[in-house]
Amino acid sequence: MTRSSTTRRAGMGRRVAALVFSAVAAASAMLMVAPAASAAPSDYCGRGKACLWDDASYNTNGNYAALHWFEYFSNPMDGYVYAGTGIGVKDTADSWYNNGRTSTACFYDRANYQGASWCIAPLSPSGQGDGNIENNSGLVYGVTWDPASAKFI
Repeated sequence: MTRSSTTRRAGMGRRVAALVFSAVAAASAMLMVAPAASAAPSDYCGRGKACLWDDASYNTNGNYAALHWFEYFSNPMDGYVYAGTGIGVKDTADSWYNNGRTSTACFYDRANYQGASWCIAPLSPSGQGDGNIENNSGLVYGVTWDPASAKFI
């Protein structure tokens, strides 16, 4: 093997290594700036609260922070809107989450804690809920209504 062929191989090896390094760096950069596919509801629903969102997957019009929360009760829901929106909470919530410390959050289909209800026990330390009450495949199933009142019991 001549000196020039050895030099060419070493040069080609450095170029391949540089290309691999560049590709890995570019992929890593894309991963760091790519948004999460779905936010954890506990990121927006503070500890000790129960929360509702208008849409499935714990968001309202694509915004995870556009939620309605309560610490003790929410009755009636007529006068409330999701944070930062003009969307009324009553009869619209499709995602429910209990991030309470020890209490069970109950949701009712009528004001004053009347009518049909569904309760979600807390699950320490990260809470528990259903990101789509209408699909009958999560924690909440068989519910054909959206809440008009809610409270911790």
